[in-house]
Amino acid sequence: MALTEKAVLGSHIIWKVRRWTKATTQAAAKLALQLDGSLDGTGSTNRKATKDVVITSRGQNEFTVDITYVASRDDVNQEIYDTFMAREELEMWRIDTGTMDALKKCKATYVRGFITSFSLPDNVDDTVDSTTSLDVTYGPVDGTVTLSEGDIADINTAFTFIDTVILPGD
Repeated sequence: MALTEKAVLGSHIIWKVRRWTKATTQAAAKLALQLDGSLDGTGSTNRKATKDVVITSRGQNEFTVDITYVASRDDVNQEIYDTFMAREELEMWRIDTGTMDALKKCKATYVRGFITSFSLPDNVDDTVDSTTSLDVTYGPVDGTVTLSEGDIADINTAFTFIDTVILPGD
C-alpha cells in the first residue's frame, strides 16, 4: 500500500479569533505572529460499584486550547486581552492551510469558550511571547473555511517576516 497522505505540519496551521459578541459585526482575524497552538481533549469514565460488578460508563469530553504568539501592537492582540478582561467568550478557528484546494477552502475546527489564562511576560533579551488558554464551552466542530486573498497575503507575509527578521541576540 502506497503512502498517499501528507504529514500535518505545524507551520500550515493558523488560528483565527473573534470576540463572540462581535460575531455578527466583525470578521475573524488571524494572529499575526503565532508560535504554537494546541487543541487538547480529555475524556473521563464514571464507575459505580455494585455488589456484583463495577459498572463503567463514558463521561463527557472536555477541551482546551492553548496558543502562544509574539505579542504585537495590533487590534487582534488587544481584542484577546479585552475579551479576557470583559469575561466574554472568544471564538477560535484552527485552520490547516495545507489542505487548501483550488477554491481556497481549508479544513478547519471551530471552538468557542472563555479565556482562563492570559500571560504577557516581559523578556529583555527577546520578543514578548503571550500565552492564552481557552476553556472550550462549544465545540470542537469540524468544517471548512474559505481564505480570502488578504488572508493568503497575510500568511505569506508572516512567513517572510519570520524568515528575514533578525532578533536582538541572534
